[in-house]
Amino acid sequence: MNRLGVLRACPDSKATKPLTSSSFCEAAWSAVEGFVWALPAPAKRVVGAQKDLGLKREVMSISIEVYYSFQSPYSYLALDSIYELQNNYDVQLLWQPFSAKASGQQLPASPIVPDKLSYLFEDTKRFASDHGLPLLFPEGWPETEFDPGRVTRGALVANDMGILMEYNYKVFDKWWGRGENPNDENFNAELCEELDIDLGDFLSKVSSSDTRERVKGIFKRGRKYGVFDTPTLVIDKDRFYGLDKISQVAAKLEKMGLRKKK
Repeated sequence: MNRLGVLRACPDSKATKPLTSSSFCEAAWSAVEGFVWALPAPAKRVVGAQKDLGLKREVMSISIEVYYSFQSPYSYLALDSIYELQNNYDVQLLWQPFSAKASGQQLPASPIVPDKLSYLFEDTKRFASDHGLPLLFPEGWPETEFDPGRVTRGALVANDMGILMEYNYKVFDKWWGRGENPNDENFNAELCEELDIDLGDFLSKVSSSDTRERVKGIFKRGRKYGVFDTPTLVIDKDRFYGLDKISQVAAKLEKMGLRKKK
């Protein structure tokens, strides 16, 4: 299912504005946010065998850890391309919502560099326009601080509920596609309504100590692999950072013979 299909799967609500941040360094320019699902390091798995011109060929499947941040406009813009990897290749995507702030880490304040900020606006708007994606930066961003804790923990709860793809698309669309404030008290109420899940039950699980510890675990795991920003894809400890590296991941999977047979 693509972005449009996911967004149409749940009733839509009103649109608003664009992007948000939790300090230019952490949210936009260094959207370093996440946690691992407490899974072992990605490894190749033999899932079957095929005959090719009379020769037996192993069909492999690998896991790709996807470190992403709801605070990052680049993670938002990368969403379709990352899901396409799973559509086209025999891979398992392990989504790791990566957030220093959500994991309770104190980051040193970083000044906003005007040239970097203006380039970020220019670059993201150009990519969004080229790919037909809505992009609206939240009012006051990046000067205004937005707390990523609840939506980051919510990704783990959504994963447990089997609705992570829908959750990812909905949260990113509300935050960056419509420029809504994730700290607004109506943000989660409308989100749960669109996802057709119980708000009270969802918020209870989001606030649990277990979910908070899992977020911390993902962040520690990401740092162990040297993740410093998002989106970063990790394949057998090899890091691929940024929108432009997703094509390199696809090329790597192609060389490994992992393209799905039609």
